[in-house]
Amino acid sequence: MSSTNTPSAASASTSDDQSQDVNYLFCKKFTQYVNLITENRLDENGKFKAAQELSEHLEFIVQNPYYNQFLKHLLNEFLAFIENGESIYQENYKAQIRKLVLEIIHRLPRNGDLGPYAHRIQSIMFKLVERENEDCALVCMRTIHELHKMPKPNNLHQESDMLYEIRKFLKFVIASFQNLPDTMRRALINENPSSQPGAREPKSIPRATHSLKVLADLPLHVVVFHQSLQENIEEDVCKLLSNMINSTLTLHPDVNIKNSENFVQDAFVDFITVQIKTVSFLAYMIKQRPYHEIIENNSVNFIKGLISCFRFCPSEAPHLRREIMVAWRHLVSGNQCAETISFKHQMVNFMDELLDEKVLIGTGWTNKESSRCLAYNTLAELIHQVREKLSLKQLAGIVYLFSKNVHDNDLAPAMQIMSCKILINIVDYINKKSEKEAVYTGRDLLMKMLEVFIQKFESVAKHQLPELFARCAKQVGTEIPTCFPTKAEALNNAAIAQASKKGQGTLAGAIQECRQLVGLLVRGVKAITFVINAYKHPQQNHQKIQPGETYMFIRLLKYGLQCLNIYRIQVGPPPNRITYVRSSNNNQIRSKEEKDILDYFAAMFTWNVPTFKEVFETQIDYLIESIHNNQSLILIPHYFLTVRDPNRDAIFSSLFAYQLAKYLVDKLEIMGCSEAGCGDRPVLYSRLFKLLFTSVQIHGQDVDTEGILKPHLQRIVNQSMTLSQTAKEPINYFGLLRLLFRAIGSASGTYDEMYNEFLPLLPSLLQSLNRLQSGLHKPQMNNIFIELCLTVPVRLSNLLPYLPALMDPLVSALNGSNPLIAQGLRTLELCIDNLQPSFFYDKIEPVRAELIHALWKTLQTYNESDNNAKSAYRVLGKFGARNRKTLQDPPRLEYVNPEVTQASVVIWFPGSTTPVKIPVQKILEHALSILRCGNRDIFYMQHSLHVMQCYIVSMINLSDTTIQIQKLLVLISRKQATPLQVNKNNLICTDEASRNAFKTALLGIFVATSTKQLRAEATQFMMSIVRHFSLLTIVQQSGVFTAKKKINSSLDVHILIDVIAECLGSEENELANIGEKAIRLVTETCKYILGDRAFQIPFFDVLVEKLCGLCYDRAWYTKAGGITAIEWLMNNAPLLWIIKNQQLFINATLYVMMDLYEEVSYGTMTRTEELYLHIIRHCNTPSTQPNIVAAQEKVFLGVVHHLIKELMSAYSIVRKQARKALLILSEVTHKSVDVILESLPKDLVPDTILPKKQPLFSLPQNRQLACMEAVVFCSTLEKRLITLDVMNFEWHKKFLDDTIAICSLPKSELLSKYYCYKKHSDFTKLKKNSLKVLASCRYIVQYEAEIFKVMYQIMNDTDKELQEAAKDAIHSFNTAKHIDVDIVHNEIRPLLQKLTDPKTLNIHLIKVLTYLMELFPTMFNEKLCDQLLKTLKKWMESSIYNLNPHQPRTHSFKEEVLLCQAIINTFHLIPPPKNFFGNLISCIVRAEKCLSVEIGSPFQEGLFKFVLKHPEEAVDIFLKELHEPSMNRMFYNFLKQKNGGSLRNFLCKMPMSILTAASIPPQSHDNDYSHVNDINMRLQELLFQGIKIIGLLSKHNPDFLVKNREVINHLKNIWNQPSFQRSEER
Repeated sequence: MSSTNTPSAASASTSDDQSQDVNYLFCKKFTQYVNLITENRLDENGKFKAAQELSEHLEFIVQNPYYNQFLKHLLNEFLAFIENGESIYQENYKAQIRKLVLEIIHRLPRNGDLGPYAHRIQSIMFKLVERENEDCALVCMRTIHELHKMPKPNNLHQESDMLYEIRKFLKFVIASFQNLPDTMRRALINENPSSQPGAREPKSIPRATHSLKVLADLPLHVVVFHQSLQENIEEDVCKLLSNMINSTLTLHPDVNIKNSENFVQDAFVDFITVQIKTVSFLAYMIKQRPYHEIIENNSVNFIKGLISCFRFCPSEAPHLRREIMVAWRHLVSGNQCAETISFKHQMVNFMDELLDEKVLIGTGWTNKESSRCLAYNTLAELIHQVREKLSLKQLAGIVYLFSKNVHDNDLAPAMQIMSCKILINIVDYINKKSEKEAVYTGRDLLMKMLEVFIQKFESVAKHQLPELFARCAKQVGTEIPTCFPTKAEALNNAAIAQASKKGQGTLAGAIQECRQLVGLLVRGVKAITFVINAYKHPQQNHQKIQPGETYMFIRLLKYGLQCLNIYRIQVGPPPNRITYVRSSNNNQIRSKEEKDILDYFAAMFTWNVPTFKEVFETQIDYLIESIHNNQSLILIPHYFLTVRDPNRDAIFSSLFAYQLAKYLVDKLEIMGCSEAGCGDRPVLYSRLFKLLFTSVQIHGQDVDTEGILKPHLQRIVNQSMTLSQTAKEPINYFGLLRLLFRAIGSASGTYDEMYNEFLPLLPSLLQSLNRLQSGLHKPQMNNIFIELCLTVPVRLSNLLPYLPALMDPLVSALNGSNPLIAQGLRTLELCIDNLQPSFFYDKIEPVRAELIHALWKTLQTYNESDNNAKSAYRVLGKFGARNRKTLQDPPRLEYVNPEVTQASVVIWFPGSTTPVKIPVQKILEHALSILRCGNRDIFYMQHSLHVMQCYIVSMINLSDTTIQIQKLLVLISRKQATPLQVNKNNLICTDEASRNAFKTALLGIFVATSTKQLRAEATQFMMSIVRHFSLLTIVQQSGVFTAKKKINSSLDVHILIDVIAECLGSEENELANIGEKAIRLVTETCKYILGDRAFQIPFFDVLVEKLCGLCYDRAWYTKAGGITAIEWLMNNAPLLWIIKNQQLFINATLYVMMDLYEEVSYGTMTRTEELYLHIIRHCNTPSTQPNIVAAQEKVFLGVVHHLIKELMSAYSIVRKQARKALLILSEVTHKSVDVILESLPKDLVPDTILPKKQPLFSLPQNRQLACMEAVVFCSTLEKRLITLDVMNFEWHKKFLDDTIAICSLPKSELLSKYYCYKKHSDFTKLKKNSLKVLASCRYIVQYEAEIFKVMYQIMNDTDKELQEAAKDAIHSFNTAKHIDVDIVHNEIRPLLQKLTDPKTLNIHLIKVLTYLMELFPTMFNEKLCDQLLKTLKKWMESSIYNLNPHQPRTHSFKEEVLLCQAIINTFHLIPPPKNFFGNLISCIVRAEKCLSVEIGSPFQEGLFKFVLKHPEEAVDIFLKELHEPSMNRMFYNFLKQKNGGSLRNFLCKMPMSILTAASIPPQSHDNDYSHVNDINMRLQELLFQGIKIIGLLSKHNPDFLVKNREVINHLKNIWNQPSFQRSEER
């Protein structure tokens, strides 16, 4: 069968033939180009174009099907062309053609097609390298390199030839490097410079053997050949290495060559490139074992060459510097590499050059940006590995370099962290090298490192942290904390912006870097401080920290605490990694890292006792405030107080506990504030107190616990009991006492002195606690009161007289919670075991029944794990037969009256003929108990509410229509009727049972409204019922209808008043708020209908009586409800109605003040005091309305009479408020008090205050106090209301004599002589009031000497309060009438005689002398000043002699220091002699140096007062001694003080004297400058101090520099001085 081609098949065949023809033609075309290039038919220009065309289309030719044929022809022609052709050494077309031909061969694909020709090509290229020009040789070497990587055929002949060629090439390489000096000279000097600038001459191309570029490329090819033929070319490579190290790297161009006009800079760059490539080659070869010995033997030259490359590398070639950095990094990396260890050690000798940034990094900006990080990283790694070999000088250079990097914001945070790490790594070696080299400058170096770290803390705190918090705040909407600076300039700082752009990456990354940096800084400072502590100095008694260096640790504490806030920023988990700021009161430690860092931070300060003491004496406030802003920081005091560290002396715990106790006791007033007023400070102070007391239990006898707590013990107890009476949160104070009692009680009787401190407090303390625990309080408070009663830290023998007072708390404890039961059982068993039965059983007889019942009750809860039941069983057994006496006690029964009928729910059950009656009252009471519970199931609560609602609705009469009600209300609102005048008792429903049931139901509605679960459902119903009652009130009592009989046939509207009163008097705040809301709703409803007549209806009279009646209830919270109601009425009721009820309000508030006096009231007492004064002011402020004026006049005299009567109240708070009220009346009426009291009967005031027939000693003590206070008040008015006429009235003389007797007689004599003081042991208030009375009797001339004698006698008392009171009394007495000088002299003469005797001189004596100087400044002269200075010097010498720096400071030492402090505080009160200040300050400075104190010096406060009093002499001395570090620091601190304005103003008047003093060097060297040899450095230091003072003055006085242009000009001259510029560069 024949076949035929289809048209489509024919067309396809045709297209294939055509494409083949095209490819063939294409290949043929470029074959012709090859022929044109290799033949001589075209000129050089045509050949060059043909070569370019071929080069451009080479990629297409490679893909041509005829490529194999073309390749064969091309290689035959081109290889012959380049092999037989002549090398060209000038730039022309021939040279370019040869280069293009070589590049075409180089670009041919390395595949199987090229394999057969590879050997031939490589052989020709090896030959060409030696004779070609520079450009062609480079192409040849690249071709050799590429062909060498191709797979090799198994042809031994070819391998042998190739090895021969390679070894020949290596000889060429060796020869080239040997000829490098000649090559360098040829390349660097242009021997044929063009004579004419515009002339063009052919540029010569150097031969490969004389080319620097070829030399730079050769090491790379040697590496390639070495990798494959190491064993065969090892000998040649060794020669090459030796030549490179000893010739290439040590070769440098001569200075004359560099200075030549024909010097070629580009060629110099090529020469440096050769050396850098050589270094890279050697860095690679050093780790090859066969060549390690060669390089090591020549390592010095190698390192010199490396340094030379760094030094001469051009700034315009940053890539070369980076390449040498990489080579250096390769040499340094690998800590365990044995081949480079000795090489690294050799680098130590060249460390100075490496530390020079101009050598290491260069000078160009690009160099710094591209090479700094790599350079510093490599240098840091080298330093870390050879740090043991470095000298102290080299270590100093490292500190200088990396300290700059720590503060360089251009560096990434990772580089700053690395710089910190390297500084930390060399800390120990600085100490070792300093000892080894016997050069004791290592300590200065360590202190500089410490300063660097502190400055970094400051930088992070001021710049980085505010930025991070701001970014976090924008992200999550939190506020920026205020514990560190947040100024706008800190956030907009250019350096910070640049650092953030360099991108610390995301916010989470920046936070992590900052955390890492802060943690590293903390660890670094800890390492530095501990090395400084271990630093050994040859001088004996060398202080570890100089006084001026303590300022560094204060800055460290401040900025370190701020930096630790970085841990408040929390980063969420990936992928979102949301950041948020942890709240300041969140004390949870989120990570182990944070806890460790806080411990490290605290440990930084526990190594030097004087420094620790000074830092926390002055910065305890800042520390506590920082803890308040970040509660996690409480771990710092926790570490100081409770962590037992064997490496830390217990003296640090003792010192910190002393400062913390002093601080916390001063903050006791804040502990009672509510959270709204003081934030969470009360909680913080409670936690700190707990830490303080816990340290007592932990350290025990290791620290001076009694010395820490004993001075504050009585103050803590007294102030806690006193402040709790007015505090809004009194539980904080009683919780504090509980902590204190537990801490002391847990010591098992080891603190006898503290036990003795409680003995004077015991009677009043037990009485107060017993009274509190028997009152009505919240269960938590009541439990604390009971525990405090039972745990008073005194011995049982001291408790015996007060044992009956413990019986009631004991019974309450046994009926309380499990911890209280356990405490009660321990106390009871202790008494049974240690007391005689006859004695103890008599004491418990009043509570015997309750006690035994409580013990039997405890037995009923017995289980195997209940220890209380076992203890109760044991105690009952110890009671013996007495434990059964309670079985004979009669049972307690509840009487139910059967005659009272009440509504019931009748239920008929199927099959029963008798119904079941359930009283409604019982149902409602049970429902109310469910609602009050609050935590019951919502189902039962809702049904209880429904029961209440249904009952109330069923009791309401709904027969009236809406129209009738509206008409009635319109009639009431339009008719000007008078209110209903009936007996209020007639308005009360007589059906008591129904009334009580309805009251219970209505109260249940109010309770439900206060419950969170039912509030939405019950509120609307409650408001409707209240409005309904309001409308009924208006209808019944508005006067529209005449009431002729009792309105008792239905439930009365006053039930609402009873419910409101019960709600307001509730302990629950929510329910009280509902009661207040109900009052507001009733008032608004009545005002809406009746207008101003609303308060005229009897309902409000009943309401006010009921609400004021709450103030007379026993519970404090019920009184608080009454006060709340009166406050609301005072702010919302009409003034006329308030004036009408003014006396009612006054009586109620007075009763609250009297009844809550010395009681815990959660701030109710304070509110009552303010309300009482508000009532007086509001009701008696003059008005223009006649009816109000008439009402005020009607009650005014009664109010005044009432206030006069209350001046003699037995309660001090009432007397105080009465005096304030009289002054308020004087203020609002614009009349003096004496004018107001003139309206009363003439003798009413004197007879009320000074009764004729009642001498002072016949009155009780509280009445004596009242009488004295009233006499003082009336005697100090503008017009005296009481004048003691001792000549005419016997009882006046008797009163004054009794007052003098109270002041002059000692306590023991008063107790024994007068019966009225038998039950009182505190005479402080009595004597203080007596002093005030005597001070007001200045008009009695006959008693002047006797009065002053008595007041001076009390001023010599040891009681501080009495001393201050006596001083004030003398001041008041002397102000009104100058005391005779002879009288004063006679009294103070014995005191002045005691000053000369050291045995009789004490702090008390100096304090009395200080008071006298303040009171009588003209009586003392300069001689006393000299005498006191001599005494001061003696006592300072004694304190210095008694100081033992290795032991805690003893009590006698503290007394001596306090005595010196007291003497210094007297100098500003008396005129000084000439040149006195110089002697005084030199004495103080010497003492401070010896005592190792400066910042917390107790002497500077008194000295500062003297400086303010005599600034001229002080400034003159300070400026003369400005070169003394201690003097200039003291002067600067004085100028910095807030109250140093007068000193600054005086100095501002003489600005040039500051700079003049700062320009005069001291005449002799001082110890502080012993390490300074250059006088210019000393001048610079003086100048710095002067400029520092100028800056401080300009800061406090912005116009200072404006007004003193000469200062600015002088500062400019200083800035322009070359010496100053050089010092800045250093």
